[in-house]
Formats: sequence, structure tokens, C-alpha cells
Amino acid sequence: MVAYPKPPPRHGVPASVHHLPANCPPIALADYLAQQFPHVSAAAWQARLASGAVLDAQHQPLPANALCTPRLLLW
Repeated sequence: MVAYPKPPPRHGVPASVHHLPANCPPIALADYLAQQFPHVSAAAWQARLASGAVLDAQHQPLPANALCTPRLLLW
């Protein structure tokens, strides 16, 4: 397994990491994340994606229209 460096903290809060499963359904990433983390709405995930707050393994922001991609690492 490849170790990816953590992005720097935002507002003093360290980044969380989430690996999407190999069988990730082909749905909007915001919807998938809302299913996995029901305390955060799909609209809130959509806003986080739109603001550039959700990053890939290389610390690049994911687009607001990102789809669930098998084995994707999220910060």
C-alpha cells in the first residue's frame, strides 16, 4: 500500500482520510459521502467539493461534479 503524505491542517484541524471501496457505486461523490457520513448532508458535501475542500491523494481538489471512483483516496 502506498503511503500518501497528509495535507497541512486547515484552521488548525488535521485532514481526515477516506478510501473509497473497490465496489463504489457510479453515483455522485457528494451523494456517496452523504450515505457514508449521514451527519453531513449531500448539499454540504456538494459545497465542500465546490469550495475545493475535498482533495485527492495528490492534494488536488476534486470537482463539484465528481463521481464515486473505486479505490479513490480522499482527504
